[in-house]
Amino acid sequence: MKFKKRLLSFAAIFLLFSAMYLNSVADETKSNKELDSWGEYLATQNTNPKFRSRSTKKKSYAKGNHIIVTSEDIAQAKIFFSIAGMTDEIATEAAYEHVTQRESLYYQALQNGYLCSDGEVLEKIQELKDILIGENASTESKQQAEEIIKHFDNEEAYWDYQKKVYEKNLPIEKYVSSLMDLYYQENPNASSDDWNEYFETFKRELVREENVQIN
Repeated sequence: MKFKKRLLSFAAIFLLFSAMYLNSVADETKSNKELDSWGEYLATQNTNPKFRSRSTKKKSYAKGNHIIVTSEDIAQAKIFFSIAGMTDEIATEAAYEHVTQRESLYYQALQNGYLCSDGEVLEKIQELKDILIGENASTESKQQAEEIIKHFDNEEAYWDYQKKVYEKNLPIEKYVSSLMDLYYQENPNASSDDWNEYFETFKRELVREENVQIN
């Protein structure tokens, strides 16, 4: 159970710094070394000219009825979970689960009309800045953010990266928020654990319905 909590906590960091939301970046299970490694990887994959020149087209790793899972996204997620302390085999499984669920949620978000404007993306980026490096951010939060941002050419390059990722993640956030609202309307006495259990089952069912096949 302790290891599971550690992974869930570190996964929250993954969601934030990959532009998914979380409420806090402070946790005793993370080390600056882990964040430093993650920042170095992100910068390499997203700002290194040598990496970009290899190919502008992403390779397909798996396909579903409506989604495409790229090798690049699987590799990035696997690197993250490896840094979090998972073995190679478990990291691969976790990466596949994370990416297929994310792509399935994104498809459903679009199907249900959850889009985002440039203004909404910029607003979310500002919110992220306030959480990580804003005036009221903790010293620890700022230090942890720096461990990642320092690997980019400059701070602006990091936020430009975040803008691109949030163009996909913001519709997902809106969709999930609507699902949560509906769930609590139909289950007013439900706890957060009840919601989490429901949502995990929901995501697995989305992926099952996609009938994802690895190439």
